[in-house]
Amino acid sequence: IKLGLRVEKLSPSHAVIMQRMFAPGTSHLADYFAWGGQAQLWTTKDCLFWIQELLRQPMPAEYYVFFQGRDMVGSGVLGSYKTGFGHLEDVKHVQMAYWLGKNHLGKRLGDCIVRVIEEIAFQYRGYSYLHVIHDSSNHKTSHMAIRLGYEFKTFFDGEIRAKKESGLYYNWVKANPHLENVRTINLPTSTRILDRSPLRKIQI
Repeated sequence: IKLGLRVEKLSPSHAVIMQRMFAPGTSHLADYFAWGGQAQLWTTKDCLFWIQELLRQPMPAEYYVFFQGRDMVGSGVLGSYKTGFGHLEDVKHVQMAYWLGKNHLGKRLGDCIVRVIEEIAFQYRGYSYLHVIHDSSNHKTSHMAIRLGYEFKTFFDGEIRAKKESGLYYNWVKANPHLENVRTINLPTSTRILDRSPLRKIQI
Protein backbone atom coordinates (compact mmCIF):
# COMPACT_ATOMS: atom_id res chain seq x y z
CA ILE A 1 0.00 0.00 0.00
CA LYS A 2 1.44 3.33 -1.06
CA LEU A 3 0.82 5.66 1.84
CA GLY A 4 3.34 8.31 0.87
CA LEU A 5 5.20 8.26 4.18
CA ARG A 6 8.53 10.04 4.55
CA VAL A 7 10.92 9.43 7.45
CA GLU A 8 13.42 11.81 9.03
CA LYS A 9 15.67 11.56 12.04
CA LEU A 10 14.22 13.52 14.93
CA SER A 11 15.82 16.93 15.40
CA PRO A 12 15.07 20.16 17.32
CA SER A 13 13.73 21.63 14.09
CA HIS A 14 10.68 19.35 14.44
CA ALA A 15 9.42 21.04 17.63
CA VAL A 16 6.87 23.32 15.92
CA ILE A 17 5.25 20.65 13.78
CA MET A 18 5.27 18.16 16.66
CA GLN A 19 3.39 20.63 18.86
CA ARG A 20 0.79 21.01 16.09
CA MET A 21 0.37 17.24 15.93
CA PHE A 22 -0.13 16.98 19.71
CA ALA A 23 -2.65 19.85 19.87
CA PRO A 24 -5.79 17.88 18.79
CA GLY A 25 -5.32 15.59 21.79
CA THR A 26 -3.07 12.93 23.26
CA SER A 27 -5.40 10.98 25.56
CA HIS A 28 -4.83 7.88 23.39
CA LEU A 29 -1.10 8.12 24.17
CA ALA A 30 -1.63 8.54 27.91
CA ASP A 31 -2.79 4.92 28.17
CA TYR A 32 0.71 3.54 27.54
CA PHE A 33 3.11 6.51 27.57
CA ALA A 34 3.69 8.37 30.82
CA TRP A 35 4.15 11.68 28.99
CA GLY A 36 0.98 11.28 26.91
CA GLY A 37 -1.43 12.89 29.35
CA GLN A 38 0.28 16.29 29.23
CA ALA A 39 1.63 16.41 25.68
CA GLN A 40 -1.46 18.10 24.19
CA LEU A 41 -0.82 21.06 26.50
CA TRP A 42 2.82 21.44 25.54
CA THR A 43 4.05 24.61 23.91
CA THR A 44 6.60 24.58 21.13
CA LYS A 45 9.24 25.31 23.77
CA ASP A 46 8.10 22.28 25.79
CA CYS A 47 8.37 20.10 22.70
CA LEU A 48 11.83 21.46 22.00
CA PHE A 49 13.05 20.64 25.52
CA TRP A 50 11.55 17.15 25.26
CA ILE A 51 13.21 16.50 21.90
CA GLN A 52 16.55 17.70 23.24
CA GLU A 53 16.19 15.33 26.20
CA LEU A 54 15.48 12.41 23.88
CA LEU A 55 18.45 13.22 21.67
CA ARG A 56 20.81 13.21 24.65
CA GLN A 57 20.15 9.51 25.22
CA PRO A 58 23.12 7.27 24.32
CA MET A 59 23.16 4.75 21.50
CA PRO A 60 21.41 2.59 20.52
CA ALA A 61 18.56 5.07 21.14
CA GLU A 62 17.45 6.59 17.83
CA TYR A 63 14.29 8.59 17.20
CA TYR A 64 12.51 9.06 13.88
CA VAL A 65 9.49 11.07 12.79
CA PHE A 66 7.13 10.24 9.93
CA PHE A 67 5.31 12.55 7.53
CA GLN A 68 2.52 12.43 4.98
CA GLY A 69 3.13 15.46 2.86
CA ARG A 70 3.81 18.29 5.32
CA ASP A 71 1.93 16.64 8.21
CA MET A 72 3.76 14.75 10.94
CA VAL A 73 1.82 11.55 11.59
CA GLY A 74 3.87 9.82 14.28
CA SER A 75 7.21 8.66 15.58
CA GLY A 76 9.24 5.48 15.91
CA VAL A 77 12.19 4.67 18.16
CA LEU A 78 14.94 2.10 18.50
CA GLY A 79 16.30 1.59 22.00
CA SER A 80 18.20 -0.68 24.33
CA TYR A 81 16.61 -4.06 24.83
CA LYS A 82 15.55 -4.17 28.47
CA THR A 83 13.35 -6.61 30.36
CA GLY A 84 11.99 -6.67 33.88
CA PHE A 85 13.02 -3.65 35.91
CA GLY A 86 15.57 -2.26 33.48
CA HIS A 87 17.84 -5.27 33.01
CA LEU A 88 19.97 -4.59 29.92
CA GLU A 89 20.32 -7.48 27.50
CA ASP A 90 22.73 -8.31 24.63
CA VAL A 91 23.68 -5.37 22.37
CA LYS A 92 22.78 -7.46 19.31
CA HIS A 93 19.17 -7.10 20.46
CA VAL A 94 17.21 -3.84 20.32
CA GLN A 95 13.60 -2.99 20.96
CA MET A 96 11.28 -0.59 19.21
CA ALA A 97 8.22 1.49 19.97
CA TYR A 98 6.03 3.85 17.98
CA TRP A 99 3.11 6.22 18.38
CA LEU A 100 0.69 8.09 16.14
CA GLY A 101 -0.96 11.48 16.29
CA LYS A 102 -4.70 11.52 17.07
CA ASN A 103 -5.67 12.58 13.55
CA HIS A 104 -3.81 9.64 12.00
CA LEU A 105 -5.25 6.67 13.87
CA GLY A 106 -6.99 3.77 12.13
CA LYS A 107 -5.05 3.99 8.85
CA ARG A 108 -2.54 1.16 9.43
CA LEU A 109 0.21 3.78 9.53
CA GLY A 110 1.61 2.02 12.60
CA ASP A 111 2.39 -1.06 10.50
CA CYS A 112 4.28 1.12 8.04
CA ILE A 113 6.29 2.78 10.81
CA VAL A 114 7.22 -0.63 12.23
CA ARG A 115 8.40 -1.83 8.82
CA VAL A 116 10.64 1.20 8.42
CA ILE A 117 12.09 0.76 11.92
CA GLU A 118 12.75 -2.89 11.02
CA GLU A 119 14.61 -1.78 7.89
CA ILE A 120 16.71 0.65 9.91
CA ALA A 121 17.49 -1.96 12.58
CA PHE A 122 18.33 -4.83 10.23
CA GLN A 123 19.70 -3.29 7.04
CA TYR A 124 21.24 -0.02 8.19
CA ARG A 125 22.36 -0.92 11.71
CA GLY A 126 22.91 -4.66 11.45
CA TYR A 127 21.20 -5.71 14.68
CA SER A 128 20.40 -9.40 14.99
CA TYR A 129 17.03 -9.23 16.75
CA LEU A 130 14.29 -6.64 17.10
CA HIS A 131 11.84 -6.80 20.00
CA VAL A 132 8.39 -5.33 20.57
CA ILE A 133 7.65 -5.09 24.29
CA HIS A 134 4.28 -3.87 25.52
CA ASP A 135 1.86 -4.12 28.39
CA SER A 136 -0.40 -7.17 28.22
CA SER A 137 -3.50 -4.95 28.13
CA ASN A 138 -2.39 -3.33 24.86
CA HIS A 139 -4.14 -5.76 22.53
CA LYS A 140 -3.62 -3.61 19.43
CA THR A 141 0.13 -3.98 19.70
CA SER A 142 -0.21 -7.75 20.20
CA HIS A 143 -2.26 -7.95 17.01
CA MET A 144 0.29 -5.82 15.16
CA ALA A 145 3.17 -8.07 16.29
CA ILE A 146 1.35 -11.19 15.09
CA ARG A 147 0.32 -9.54 11.82
CA LEU A 148 3.91 -8.50 11.02
CA GLY A 149 5.49 -11.85 11.82
CA TYR A 150 6.90 -11.39 15.32
CA GLU A 151 7.18 -14.46 17.55
CA PHE A 152 6.08 -14.44 21.16
CA LYS A 153 9.16 -14.90 23.36
CA THR A 154 8.18 -14.43 27.00
CA PHE A 155 6.37 -12.29 29.54
CA PHE A 156 7.69 -10.53 32.64
CA ASP A 157 6.74 -8.17 35.43
CA GLY A 158 7.80 -4.54 35.08
CA GLU A 159 7.11 -1.02 36.22
CA ILE A 160 3.70 0.58 35.79
CA ARG A 161 4.31 3.95 34.14
CA ALA A 162 1.02 4.86 32.43
CA LYS A 163 -2.63 4.72 33.37
CA LYS A 164 -3.70 1.53 31.54
CA GLU A 165 -0.58 -0.50 32.22
CA SER A 166 -0.97 -3.61 34.36
CA GLY A 167 2.72 -4.30 34.99
CA LEU A 168 2.65 -7.57 33.03
CA TYR A 169 4.60 -7.16 29.78
CA TYR A 170 4.74 -9.26 26.62
CA ASN A 171 7.96 -9.63 24.65
CA TRP A 172 7.80 -10.38 20.91
CA VAL A 173 10.88 -10.84 18.72
CA LYS A 174 11.83 -10.93 15.04
CA ALA A 175 15.21 -12.15 13.77
CA ASN A 176 17.13 -10.27 11.12
CA PRO A 177 16.25 -12.08 7.87
CA HIS A 178 19.77 -11.35 6.65
CA LEU A 179 21.29 -12.79 9.84
CA GLU A 180 23.95 -14.88 8.07
CA ASN A 181 25.34 -11.72 6.48
CA VAL A 182 25.29 -9.62 9.64
CA ARG A 183 28.63 -8.89 11.25
CA THR A 184 29.10 -8.13 14.91
CA ILE A 185 28.83 -4.35 15.22
CA ASN A 186 30.61 -1.90 17.43
CA LEU A 187 28.14 0.74 18.60
CA PRO A 188 29.35 4.26 17.77
CA THR A 189 30.07 6.69 20.56
CA SER A 190 28.66 9.59 18.57
CA THR A 191 25.46 9.77 16.55
CA ARG A 192 27.17 12.10 14.09
CA ILE A 193 28.50 9.17 12.10
CA LEU A 194 24.90 8.06 11.53
CA ASP A 195 24.00 11.26 9.71
CA ARG A 196 25.55 9.89 6.52
CA SER A 197 22.81 7.25 6.31
CA PRO A 198 20.44 7.75 3.35
CA LEU A 199 17.37 7.34 5.56
CA ARG A 200 15.73 10.52 4.31
CA LYS A 201 15.29 8.78 0.95
CA ILE A 202 13.13 5.95 2.33
CA GLN A 203 9.63 6.07 0.87
CA ILE A 204 6.68 3.78 1.53
